[in-house]
Amino acid sequence: MDHESGSHEPDEAEPPAAPSSKGADGRKPDAGNVLPPSYRTILQVSAGFRAMAEDVARTQRFINQAVAPLQHVIAESQRFQQMIRDSMPDLSFIAPRIDWAQFRGLADTVAKAQRVLERVVPSNWLGESLDYDAMPPILEGGTPLAWVPSAPIIRQLLAAPDAQARAQALEENTEEIVASCREALSAVSQPGLRQQAAMLEDCLTMVEASTLGGAQALAASVWDTVYRGVWRAEPALKTAGFFKYKDVAKKLPKIDLDDSTLLQFRQACVFAPFVKACEDFHDSHPVPTVFNRHATAHAAGSTQYSRANALTALMLAVSLLRELEQGDLSYSIRS
Repeated sequence: MDHESGSHEPDEAEPPAAPSSKGADGRKPDAGNVLPPSYRTILQVSAGFRAMAEDVARTQRFINQAVAPLQHVIAESQRFQQMIRDSMPDLSFIAPRIDWAQFRGLADTVAKAQRVLERVVPSNWLGESLDYDAMPPILEGGTPLAWVPSAPIIRQLLAAPDAQARAQALEENTEEIVASCREALSAVSQPGLRQQAAMLEDCLTMVEASTLGGAQALAASVWDTVYRGVWRAEPALKTAGFFKYKDVAKKLPKIDLDDSTLLQFRQACVFAPFVKACEDFHDSHPVPTVFNRHATAHAAGSTQYSRANALTALMLAVSLLRELEQGDLSYSIRS
């Protein structure tokens, strides 16, 4: 070493000083502070997710504690459902045999059948469980049941033991019978029937006003007019010479419960009361108490004219007019 020259050279090279691990304030810096800003953001978001995860875990523990008592109920319910499934017969063998095209065809057929029934069955019978076997005696006794009155009143008439009880049932149901007749007349739209329908509507108004004599006389006249109109046009009812009630009555269709179509049965029910209503009435006979066309025309008085007979005359005329509206019978009404 040369001390005179004042220069100093180390014997060995000294290692370079290591960077300080402390900041200017002497504290060790946070590891995050030495990361780029983008990574710092990621750490902050991750920390937030960890907090959320802890919240979710706490919530799950709470739910588990709340649901635990229900586990037994759920298990019992599942066992019960399995018991039901086990008790059901195995119907899987049926499935391959179902022809869904045929099933839809059957549905269409049922719908068509319903439309046919609506066309053929009187509206006051449709959808009702009526005792049709019990109808003939009531119809042949002069009380109409086709198209009018309503089904509940028909049941009362069928249950009545005699003509007097039937007359009482009619009188007690005056309001309902008027409503039934008005509903039936509302369906009459053919121009050739409208005049008679309007007159019958006037009859209904008279009944409501208790002008029963006028209602009975007019209804009987309208019924007679329409009846003759059918006789003129229907070949099956034609008789030789002039119109005679007795001769026409013999040609009317008879009720046949065993061998008739729905249409034939309906028309027979419409015409069945006519025989009784047109029975001969002579001076030597007592005045009928039930409705009679001849007594109404020729024996006006309290015996023939009554509320029950006014309602019967109305129903006879409305029933026939409503039948003609169906279009299955011909008519030629002179008015």
